Amino acid sequence: MLSEVFPKSTAETVLLGLWLTACDGKPLPTDLVDYTDRMLAAMRNPARWLFRNRAIRWMVHRGENRGIPGVCAHYGARKVRIQQLVDEINPAVLVVLGAGLDGLAYMQASRRTVAELDRGELQSRKRSLLAQLPAKPITFVAADLPAGDNLPRFDKPTTYVAEGVFMYLTESEVEQVLAELPSGSTLIFTFVGLDDQGHPSMSANQAKIDRMLEAMNEPFRWGIRPEQVEAFLNKNGFALASVSGVGCAEVDGMIHGEWIAHSTKR
Repeated sequence: MLSEVFPKSTAETVLLGLWLTACDGKPLPTDLVDYTDRMLAAMRNPARWLFRNRAIRWMVHRGENRGIPGVCAHYGARKVRIQQLVDEINPAVLVVLGAGLDGLAYMQASRRTVAELDRGELQSRKRSLLAQLPAKPITFVAADLPAGDNLPRFDKPTTYVAEGVFMYLTESEVEQVLAELPSGSTLIFTFVGLDDQGHPSMSANQAKIDRMLEAMNEPFRWGIRPEQVEAFLNKNGFALASVSGVGCAEVDGMIHGEWIAHSTKR
């Protein structure tokens, strides 16, 4: 039964990490917990009830500690901070890039116009799962990043969110995405750091994580140190507003290894 729980993609990894954190009793927004619960039910993933068992959670956390300790709670803290930033910016339009199984657009759909962009096969699966949840008005665009002419653009203030996305692109692809975003838009994105050899890294156990990511065909390709992100954004026409995470604007629950940048395109 446990073998049916194991994630087949990083999108599933995050969803399961959120549910584990919720079952641990960590404070998460009600709408995020409800969305995660409904998605696992739609997936018929046994983690929905297995993770309610303390002994099962203990075993899962043991595995977590051999990879990236604290990463499941980190996923929850990351999502809460991004949702806070979106609400503070209060844009007319929200576009989630590389949305995966993320629920941000779904949860924000009653407050603003929302759109999601992701690869066609991933988006098709998500749409079939969302069909089992209460309907929400979401525009879906099937495209890879960089998206070129497929990038959703609106004549209203727009915030783009790229959560857990840029580390899977090359630096040149990240820069191309930045070039495609319209002037005046806001961008919230997460980024991983670099180890002493300049390799994208979230953990001292990154070599083990890399093997797992390679098996999923989702290796890390890009990272940047927090102290370098402002210069990188300036070079690409953006003004940095804030960096959230360890050593910056602290966010309870986030681990050292990944940060959230909030910026505006000039």
